Amino acid sequence: MNELHALTDPPQATAAEEKLIWDTVGKMLERCWEGYQNCLEREWDLIPFWLRSVTLEKEDTKPFRTYIAPYTLSRYIGYWQSYILFCYRMFSLKDTRVEFTTSQFQNLIAIRSIIDSDDEDKAEELETLLLKLSVSLICHSDYAKEPSSLIYYSGVRGYNMDYKHWRKPLEYTTILAGVQFCIRVIMLEHALPTGLRDEFTDRTSVTPVMQFRKVRKWLIDGGGKSRTLGTLIVDTPFGRIHRTLNYGIAASRDSIARSRIRWSADSKTLYFDGRALKLKELVAFIHELLNTAEQIMAHDLLFQQDEDMPEFDLEVMDNPARHDAGYYFALRESDAWNKARVRMVQRIQKAKLVGDWFENMGDGMDISEVARNNYAQKDEQFREILAILMMFTCGLSGRGTEMTSLRWMNTMDGDRSIYIEDRQLMFVTEYHKSMALMDDQKVRVNIRG
Repeated sequence: MNELHALTDPPQATAAEEKLIWDTVGKMLERCWEGYQNCLEREWDLIPFWLRSVTLEKEDTKPFRTYIAPYTLSRYIGYWQSYILFCYRMFSLKDTRVEFTTSQFQNLIAIRSIIDSDDEDKAEELETLLLKLSVSLICHSDYAKEPSSLIYYSGVRGYNMDYKHWRKPLEYTTILAGVQFCIRVIMLEHALPTGLRDEFTDRTSVTPVMQFRKVRKWLIDGGGKSRTLGTLIVDTPFGRIHRTLNYGIAASRDSIARSRIRWSADSKTLYFDGRALKLKELVAFIHELLNTAEQIMAHDLLFQQDEDMPEFDLEVMDNPARHDAGYYFALRESDAWNKARVRMVQRIQKAKLVGDWFENMGDGMDISEVARNNYAQKDEQFREILAILMMFTCGLSGRGTEMTSLRWMNTMDGDRSIYIEDRQLMFVTEYHKSMALMDDQKVRVNIRG
């Protein structure tokens, strides 16, 4: 298993040939994702529903995701980069543990030829060949003489090399979800090449949906015979991955995770994965952070020369029913922005920092760029400390995507996440509970005060 797992690793910096394949596959997948976004821009609104569906003759009731976090996209693309490089390495080694169909073998030979050629401008041709290889690997019948290399690769990735055992369902399903994501966007680009989409008009006899449905037999769960098309539908690698993914989801729901936390006998020390954390030191750390945050806010952000925090009126009636974009509790009074600007200028004047903050532009005054940049740096430092304090002092912390998506103001995309109630700040976070597992949206709301 060590040998097989090594064949899925990213290329070494000195392996120019493998690095070229890795980088080109990454660019190809990015273009495929951009191609899906292009469908949305063209308002081909049925495509996302057909892309998400796993049944042949019916679109799904939910659309395929329209947004993916950059780090998640990079991780998903990494799975396909690893898979293609795995196939190329097995092909180069002539390792018979992985077999290829005639079309797959021919595509690998073509890729080897273009890599070995002296043609300097071969990036575009290589990307086309890698897309063609990817499609041939996806369009692999389970009844073919040669077993699917994609299923073989998925099995290899199911083994955890760090702990020397098979992955648990919860961590394995994230890999399967990434592979499934790549299959879908690749087949969409194969069926509807971005560069040819302008050919579809209201006068063409074949619509984009009709064109995409021609390849959808490779993106369904289960075989059988199509009633409308009258064709035999084969079992596919996508179907097997999708069924394994669903099985893993069900298994992870019923599993009980082993606790990674335990307490000392005197309840004064917490052990997390074998590392000790003394609560007395944690409390001191929190107080130190709090003092630092108050100092930055008072001296650097509110220009209090005595570094004392000014008093704030927390008797605020924050109305959570206000959903209009651009609103938050500080705007409950009229002309709030201009009044706030006046207060800040008065604080600068009182602190005798006018010369540091403003530049005479002849007909008027302008804020110094140096002062603006310094203020922005202190503001960012303050927010970082405030985020840490919130995670430590507001109960159970949320996931990373929850904590980094907090909104202090209503936007066109949703309501704010920070409210004032009963003289306390309240944080409301949301996250897609099962998005990372199987691309299925399920929003959960958490409230912290």
